[in-house]
Amino acid sequence: MLVMEESKTELNLSLNKSAQLIENGLIKEGFKYTLDQLNEITKEMSQEQINTEIREECLNHPIANLLLQEPMTKWSNKKPRGYSGDAILIDYMYRLKSCDMQDSYLGRELYGHLSCCESVSAVRWRANHIANEIDTFQEKVGTKIDIFSVASGHLRELAYISDADHKINRFLCLDQDERSNNEVKSTYENFQFLEIIDESINHIYKRKLEGQKFDFIYSSGLFDYLNDKLASRMIEILYENLKEGGQLIIPNFKKGIEEKIYMDTFMKWNLIYRNEEDMLALSSNLNIPDIQKEIYFDDLDKVVYLKITK
Repeated sequence: MLVMEESKTELNLSLNKSAQLIENGLIKEGFKYTLDQLNEITKEMSQEQINTEIREECLNHPIANLLLQEPMTKWSNKKPRGYSGDAILIDYMYRLKSCDMQDSYLGRELYGHLSCCESVSAVRWRANHIANEIDTFQEKVGTKIDIFSVASGHLRELAYISDADHKINRFLCLDQDERSNNEVKSTYENFQFLEIIDESINHIYKRKLEGQKFDFIYSSGLFDYLNDKLASRMIEILYENLKEGGQLIIPNFKKGIEEKIYMDTFMKWNLIYRNEEDMLALSSNLNIPDIQKEIYFDDLDKVVYLKITK
């Protein structure tokens, strides 16, 4: 179904006001107004309408020239590595990469506001949380542990683990992006326990790691891109790779985050959002007892976590 012209007119008028606010120096207010109006205008629309007509309207509006000065928005929109959500974009969210000298004043100010949004803060919380979970698990077992990170990106969470050499026996990372893997090798060159596989997740689906066992398995952002069938299959295989007593942690962005439509349109970045019931449903048909499953949320209530203990 096509978007009604009335809705397109409302959208353009709202974006006009957003642009005016930003150009008048009310950058925070203009950015917030953009988010609010995008959510309000599209609340009854299908995802297909948002990804096509609404995205086109947004990117053809003069405000795009303002918002695409923001480094995260520009990087996500242009996709220099050919796909969404790459490790460079996540580094922007971690504030490990920020503005370049050529970025405009407006771009820097917008970055300040976007990087403070709760959904972006939730990405930073996630990295720290994974590290804390590894610390807690290792302290509980009392011996060095074997870890597997799926779609590992730049593996920034490893930096949050203190005294890692005395806690980790083996840390296997799998990622399809050789440039991300090279960054991991460079950053953590002194860690002898680190192993990196330059492969896509098909390496797992094809059971290339069959028989290998790990104490702790996690995937920070992968499940935001997997449909239910693929997600369930991934859980099934990773569960098989767990040692008895081992833990599997799967985060997924919740439905209803404020920045979703902005991501869909200006950033051209689509995720699959899930709630508590959706996460539990991913493993409902697997041979995993309910007592082994735990659902919880981050402190910002933006990401839902499924923890499975074998």
